[in-house]
Amino acid sequence: MPIRLKVEINTREIETYDPPQALPLRIENPWFAGEAAIPTFSREEMLATKLRALLQRDKGRDLYDLSHALDVFEGLDADLVAELFGRYLQFAGQSISRAQAEERMFAKLANPRLLTDMRPLLPLAQVESLSEDATKEAFERVFEGLVVKIAGDTRVRTGEMKERFGLGGPAIQKAP
Repeated sequence: MPIRLKVEINTREIETYDPPQALPLRIENPWFAGEAAIPTFSREEMLATKLRALLQRDKGRDLYDLSHALDVFEGLDADLVAELFGRYLQFAGQSISRAQAEERMFAKLANPRLLTDMRPLLPLAQVESLSEDATKEAFERVFEGLVVKIAGDTRVRTGEMKERFGLGGPAIQKAP
């Protein structure tokens, strides 16, 4: 089954709030060998825009991308992610408080169609691993790792919602 890939390029946000980083790239094969330093956004800046995407649209892949990043990016500054998230919103004349972010997150968790955008993009083995438990784990990792860092007070009903969805057990550890 062919899939359609849509590439969107943001031409409005051309400034960075965190200094770009140079990542080394090295290629060695029979046709070419070489290396270069590739300028790129910091991990924190990329995740700040991904967090904004998660909270502004209904794409399950945003949740899983953030969860995976929290799992693999050692030394990630989650406070900086939240700060940069706020700066991007401010630049666009928008705001999302912590309480609003928490409310949006629980609305996503309640949506049975949250993962439909991911399934066509994954190999069958990974599609089968997209269980309710895996979704809850990804949700809790992102919620506790990033959403709670957003400026503002917690939502009054957050404890109730965690209980409703069976969340709030022991702290989520890195996935094996």
